[in-house]
Amino acid sequence: FPSHDSYMYKNFVNKFRSMAWIQRDIQKWADAKIPDRTPDGQMVHLERELNELKDEWIAKDMIKAEEELADIIIVALNISAQMGFNMQRSVIRKMEKNKKRTWSQPDAQGVIHHTNDE
Repeated sequence: FPSHDSYMYKNFVNKFRSMAWIQRDIQKWADAKIPDRTPDGQMVHLERELNELKDEWIAKDMIKAEEELADIIIVALNISAQMGFNMQRSVIRKMEKNKKRTWSQPDAQGVIHHTNDE
């Protein structure tokens, strides 16, 4: 295993940052750069980012689509931080709930839904 001060160790550690760490980092950045943001405004921003992702997906530009998806996650984690949610815990809990659900076949638009309320 590499020493703690090596480049390889630092990259290893960076690859395994938790969602909670990333959420705090985004919140610190947003507090410094966009202190007047609100959850309502960020939700509108999130909708715009979703539309940008759809546009890049349709255009088959996977590099830009990946960036837009990252923007979506950044904005969503920022909203959750403003609302006081711990998304790492929330995602783990929600996935446990989703694993217990039954899911439909895709509808005409390719969308699946859970078919029970577990």
